[in-house]
Order: sequence, then C-alpha cells, then structure tokens
Amino acid sequence: MSERLVRGLEPLALEQELALRDPALQGVGILLDPDLFCGLLRLHAREEQRAGRLVDVRYQPGTECVATYVFGDGAETAWVHARALPRGERPSASSAPGGTEPLGFGRWIWDDYGLVVHGFPDDEGLPGLAALADDDARVGLLTSVLPDAPVRGLGVRTISYDPRCRWVGCVESASGPVAALHIHPSSAFDSARWNAQSLAAGEGLILPRPLGRSREHGALAHEWLPGRSLEHAILDRGLHEIELEGVGAAIASLHAQEPINLPHCPPAAGASSVRAVAGTLAFVLPRCGPRARKLADGLVRRLVELPTESVPIHGNLKPGKVLLQGGGRVVLLDLDRACQGPRARDVGTLLAHLDEAAAAGRLEAERVAGAQDAIRRGYDRAANWPLRDRDVWFYTAQALFELSLRPFRCLMPDWPERTAAILDRTEQLLPT
Repeated sequence: MSERLVRGLEPLALEQELALRDPALQGVGILLDPDLFCGLLRLHAREEQRAGRLVDVRYQPGTECVATYVFGDGAETAWVHARALPRGERPSASSAPGGTEPLGFGRWIWDDYGLVVHGFPDDEGLPGLAALADDDARVGLLTSVLPDAPVRGLGVRTISYDPRCRWVGCVESASGPVAALHIHPSSAFDSARWNAQSLAAGEGLILPRPLGRSREHGALAHEWLPGRSLEHAILDRGLHEIELEGVGAAIASLHAQEPINLPHCPPAAGASSVRAVAGTLAFVLPRCGPRARKLADGLVRRLVELPTESVPIHGNLKPGKVLLQGGGRVVLLDLDRACQGPRARDVGTLLAHLDEAAAAGRLEAERVAGAQDAIRRGYDRAANWPLRDRDVWFYTAQALFELSLRPFRCLMPDWPERTAAILDRTEQLLPT
C-alpha cells in the first residue's frame, strides 16, 4: 500500500515551500507556478499570448532549474523555456536579441525575478536552432540536410524538445511529412551521427535511413517513417498481443547485430544518474528521502557488480520511440544514444515505462502485465541467447526509479502520491 508522503499540504504549497528551501537558485517559485509564469510572460511580450502549459521541469537542487512551456495547440504552437539564475549570475543584456521581442523568438532577462526566458528557437545550448527563425537560413539548413529534395516551401514543426540538450522536428510539405530533423549540441553531434548510422534493419526491424547532415547546425535528417506509436497504441484495447510480440522480436533483432565501434556503456555508468535522482527526490519530497536513498543504494550496489556486455542496444528505449506498422514490422526511432551495453537494459527500460503508466493510472495493471509478457515472449522467441528474469526486472526497477521524478517534472496535481506509487513498484521489482 502506498505511503502518503505528505499530509495536509496541497501541491502548490509544496512547490512554494520547495522554492524557499533552495535560496541558491532564484526564480524557482515562479517556474513552478504555471499561472504566475504565463502571466508574467504576457506582461513582457508585445503580443497577446495564447494559453500556455508546463511541459517539463528539469531540476537539480541548488544547481539548475529549467522549465519548458508550450503555448497554443496544433500547428499554432510556440515553445518557451526559462532558466533560474544561480545567485550572483547576471547575464549581459547585450547577449539577448531583445528584451521585449514577441513570443516566438527572443530572450528576456528578468533580473527582478532571477530568470532568463528564451522564446523558441533561441537556445544557448542548441545554436543550430536559430536557423529556424529566418526563411533564408532555414532554407540553407534544409538544403544541407536534404541534398536530394527541393526545400523551398517546406515547413518545420517541433515534435519533442529538451532545451539545451536536443530537439526533434518534422520537416513537411503541403502533402505531408518529408523527413525527421534532429538538432544536437555541437559536442554531441559526432556521436549522434555515428550511432544513428551504425545499426541496420533486420527481420521485422525497420530503422530510419540517414538522409543528410549539417555540422554547422548540429543537425541530422532521417527518413520519415509512418506507423502508430506504441505510446498511443498501448491505450487501444484492440491492440493484439501479436503486435507486442513483434516489438520484442524487433529489439532482439537489434541486439543480434555487431556493435561496430559503438561506445561502451557499462552498467556502473548508471550509478551517477541513480544517485542524482535520489538526491532530487529527497529534496522535493523530504519525507521520502530515506526511502529514495535506500533504493538508490540497492540499485548502485547491483550496477557496480554487473558484468559489461558488448552488445548493441538502443540505450533510451521508450514507447514513443517504437512505431507499429502492422504485419510484424516495427520501427525503432532515435538511435542517437545507441551504445554497447546489457540487452536486459533495453527490455527493462521499455517495460518500466509501461509500469509507470499503470502507476499513473493511464493503464490498468492487468493490461500492463499482459503487454509486458507479450514483449518478453516475442523477444525470447527471436533471440538465440537467454535473458534472465532477474536482470530484466532489475533494469526495469532502475528505469522506474528514474521515472519517479516524472510526476514532479510535469507538476501533475497529485505528484506526491504518484511518486509514492512508483517507488512502491520499484521496491517490488528489486531482486532480494
């Protein structure tokens, strides 16, 4: 049974109290109050803003707090991210394109609030995005990454965005999608390019073909492939278990390939992430600190004991990166983080996202268990090597523990209770 971690406090009160406990970062309280942040943005921009919603908060107590907001719906969306300034940091006003730019491109330095606010595509970590703000620059970028396609008249829309880290978009014409476009920090461009082209399609497995690249922009273009995202398909009660078995078989097909000089990601490399999650959890929900640290200790002990495997793995396998095409064909997207690592990590990570959906109430536990079993069956039938249950459930527990911050990062109304439910499930999965 879930332990209620906080009694008698509403989520907003928790977030305000959290900001008071982190004096090293200014403006955290504003970033964690969507109504207040959106209201301030309306005051500072020169145009009437559309309704805004919080998408994600990336938070390391005392070190970093970056909140991402999106305004509008459908094709008419604008992205904004804001960073809380560490005390004593004062960005130069000359570094900003303009303090009162309309939403859509610009940078606001809110000294009074301790914030720097960026209107997409202004992004200090992803300078290549700036090309999307100018018609001629955008044509130049698309010409570089799509050398065989006419690029005049093509548009670009955001699919996913992790400010300062990674952006994924869709290049499209009036008749539909043309390509997927990824933009990376310059420091990550070479590894992303190499990883994405080091693996090949196999039986039942389809991988997007690389189309072109631009080192200047940190950009990679890939073939656009149709399909139904597993993230959405799993909500369909009509989804047949054969399709889920196909997902497992496709993962096994990826793991059967040669690693071709992919970087090594030994299990012990995950220890720092686990420790960081435990520290953040203990700060945002102090009453769960001992519990989070105990779980982290158990995970880290196991991570440093596990042997290194030289097997190609996806490295960041989520339901949103799996497309179902029917007929046993499965697409795996976004191989930028492919590496050599343990097979059970890919399988466990995917299963953890399904477990998180159950803990969040989006899926019934029975349906999740059935989907997990089907994926495992498909994998085992296609693989020529054993995949130990103990290892799969360990990596499921590790990924689920890291997902325990998701309710807070999205500021779900009942994020303390959802976090507790995820920790409950993590404890159930950890081998004793």
